[in-house]
Amino acid sequence: MKKLVTWLGAHHGVMAGVSTVLVIAGISLYWLNDAPIEYKASSYWVMLAFTVYLACFIAIHKSADATQNEPAQIGLLLLMLAAAFAVLLLIPLNFTSILTIIWVAKLSYFLSLARTMLVTTVVIVCWFGLSSYYWNESNVVIQAMLFGCFHLFSILMSYQTQKAERNSLQLQRVNNELLSTQRLLASTSRLNERSRIARDLHDLLGHHLTALSINLQVAELTCEGDAKQRVAQCRHLAKLLLSDVREAVSSLKENQQLDFNEMLDSIVAGLPGLQVEKSIETDFHIEEVALARDVLHCIIEAMTNTLRHSGASHFYLKVWRQDDGLHVDMADNGKVRKKLNFGNGLNGIKERVDNAHGQVQFNMDKGLKIAMTFPSLFVKAEA
Repeated sequence: MKKLVTWLGAHHGVMAGVSTVLVIAGISLYWLNDAPIEYKASSYWVMLAFTVYLACFIAIHKSADATQNEPAQIGLLLLMLAAAFAVLLLIPLNFTSILTIIWVAKLSYFLSLARTMLVTTVVIVCWFGLSSYYWNESNVVIQAMLFGCFHLFSILMSYQTQKAERNSLQLQRVNNELLSTQRLLASTSRLNERSRIARDLHDLLGHHLTALSINLQVAELTCEGDAKQRVAQCRHLAKLLLSDVREAVSSLKENQQLDFNEMLDSIVAGLPGLQVEKSIETDFHIEEVALARDVLHCIIEAMTNTLRHSGASHFYLKVWRQDDGLHVDMADNGKVRKKLNFGNGLNGIKERVDNAHGQVQFNMDKGLKIAMTFPSLFVKAEA
């Protein structure tokens, strides 16, 4: 129960729908308390219908992305509508049509706008037709027109919400790409500065120390006595200093690696509701900036695809090197479809890998799995 409350608190739209249903149920049960005896006998059936409706409403929201059109979700939606009609046939209260207003808001996740409008029209006609026939309601046409406007408003607001969610995910993906590119550029600038310092140490200080050592060697040959010994000591110190400079230059050149883990951390930190487990067994060298950028963007595309379509809670990432090149494996624990649909995200991954002359495979096995391989031609071997 505590987990359910926590989940509802994180989904304000669901909480609003649940609250509305509970209010309608409460008013209906309160009306039944003072209703004629023939209605009181159906109190338990009314409670059951509201319970089924509410359970289906929550289950549809918890069952990941409604755009997948899975049979289980369609079944829940139909059962939810049946529960609403059951309430209509059990108690003669006009405001129970609010249940179908909530229902069409969920229907819009499954169908296009035109089809949603068509189905909604049929539901309204059936609802108020039954109300007129079963309860001898008057002014049914006026009520149908009034509640029809509410249904239309619900549908349009639902589509606007979906559009806002898609735009939000798109902005988040672009923002993550910008952040990763920014960190990549910062790391590249830092490593380029280290390279410049190493080059200056080698070209300037190393050159002067070499010249100094040679001059001291010549001076040692032309000196005698105590002066010769001191010149020899100075030449020895110059050689030690030159050796230290060379070691420093070598150390600066050997550590020319991009901190790929740090870049990934900045991406993962901005992902809502997705736990990322990563294993990075390599780093990228300064020569591989373009490759690192492509890999980062592919990872971002995969994570965004997981958030948008799979309903997964975990994302698994592994990056490592072998003799044949760089390998990147990604997977999630989301829902598996019978057929993989290639949208902008998956096509973007394929294009980036193709541009780098790599290979990519997509598999549907207990979630989406993506395996990328970049050839050794574009991957510098580890020292």
